[in-house]
Amino acid sequence: TAYVKLPCDELTTRAFANTLGFWQLEYTFCRYVAPHVPIRIPRVYAAAWRGSRFVLLLENLHEIPEVELFINRDMAAGTTPERAARVLRSFAEMHAAFWGWPPIERNKLLPADLNTFLAPQSREMTRALNASAIDRAMRVAPDILPQRVGETVRRAIKKWDALLDAWYEGPLTLVHGDSHLGNCFEYPTPDGLRVGLIDFQATHWSKGMRDVQYFLINSLEREVLEANETELIGGYCDELAQRGVSLSRGEAFEQY
Repeated sequence: TAYVKLPCDELTTRAFANTLGFWQLEYTFCRYVAPHVPIRIPRVYAAAWRGSRFVLLLENLHEIPEVELFINRDMAAGTTPERAARVLRSFAEMHAAFWGWPPIERNKLLPADLNTFLAPQSREMTRALNASAIDRAMRVAPDILPQRVGETVRRAIKKWDALLDAWYEGPLTLVHGDSHLGNCFEYPTPDGLRVGLIDFQATHWSKGMRDVQYFLINSLEREVLEANETELIGGYCDELAQRGVSLSRGEAFEQY
C-alpha cells in the first residue's frame, strides 16, 4: 500500500495552510527536492498540485516491520542522548550535502518565495502569529512558559527583522524546519540504527543549527539536555567535519 496525503476537510485549517503555504512547500519538496536528499525519507511515488489542492503518494513506512516511527507523545516524554546523537548524525549528513550552496543554486532547487519566514507575503504574518501566540501559550502552560520566557519572546518580536537578518546570513543549508522527534523514524542498518525524516512542510534554507536546537529543546527533558547538550552539539560539529564542512564549536554554540 501507499501513504496518501490530501488537504483536510476542515476549512479553517485549509485556509491557514494555504495562506502560510506549507502544503505547497511539502509538494515542492516531494516533487523536486526529495531526490537530492542523502538521508532516508519516505519514497515519493507521485506528487501533484492544482490551485489550493494537492496529493502526495508516499511510501507507507508503517508497513516496514523494522522501522520505528514516533508520535508527538514520544517527543513530549523526552528521548535519550543516544537517540538524539543518531538524529544529529542524520542532520549533519543532510546539511553537509547542501552546505554553502550559492543563492542561485538554492533558488533553483527550492525557491526563496516559499520560505515561511522571509517571503514578502509571509514575513509580517509570521511575526504577527508569533506575537499573538505568546499570551495564549503562557495561559495554557504556565509551568513551561513562565513570565520571563514571555518577556524574552516579546523582545525577540520587537527585533524581528534584525533577528531574521542575523539568522539567515550564510552559510546556509537545507533544513527540515520542524525537526522534533515526532518527525523522525529509526531503522536498522548493518552499521547500527539510523534515523530518517518525514513531513517536510517547513523545509527551507537556513543555518543547520536551526534543526539541531529545535530538536534538542523540543525532544529532550531539560535535565537530560543540560547534562548532554555540550557533547551532542560537539558531536554534530564532528559529523559535519567528517563530511568536509567546518563549523567550530564556538560558532555552533553561538547559533544555538
